[in-house]
Amino acid sequence: MLLQCVKNLVAKSNENLFTSFVAMTVIELEKDFFKQGAPSPKITVACVRNDFGYWGVGVLEDALCFVIGLKQADLSEVMRYTQKRWGVACEAMAESMKADYSRLLEDAILGRTTMLPKLALIGTPFQRAVWRSLLAIPRGETRTYGDIAKELGCDNGARAVGGAVGANSIAVIVPCHRVLGVTGIGGYAWGVPLKQQLLAAEASCSRIV
Repeated sequence: MLLQCVKNLVAKSNENLFTSFVAMTVIELEKDFFKQGAPSPKITVACVRNDFGYWGVGVLEDALCFVIGLKQADLSEVMRYTQKRWGVACEAMAESMKADYSRLLEDAILGRTTMLPKLALIGTPFQRAVWRSLLAIPRGETRTYGDIAKELGCDNGARAVGGAVGANSIAVIVPCHRVLGVTGIGGYAWGVPLKQQLLAAEASCSRIV
């Protein structure tokens, strides 16, 4: 069953899924990319802040590979996250780049941009396919895990989809916050209050548009 779901999701990922943003370059890498022995590029990391709080940002060469919510500006926490998730070396991002990512996140939340940077999705084929499907959820709308599973031809795959959604590492840009539980708002890796704030901001902007 799971194998068939993967095939369905991969097939869907080749369709035009980018309704909230202009189609961007997406690099897909296997989950064990950094463990394959070949020299791998470093991830540059930073803490940034905007009106929605503090964020940890990671860039693999020129591709955004993670955005995580933070309670405070703590670069060591971002570095620990990088090491724990991928076991890879990282270095601090140049100060000149930090403002760009802070503005990017705020603009994406408020609907002030439809352009995204290059993204690096690092995970299993199943996870990457689900993450690509999240990009199809329009701003101001939500889905349940079951909705996504059915849309992708995986009717009984809500639990597997939920696991993949929960493993998303690019908050805001790959909008896992738009996925709700069948009986309520559901969980969020960086806190339910932040999820509520993001959804409220997007709903407000959608009404204005």
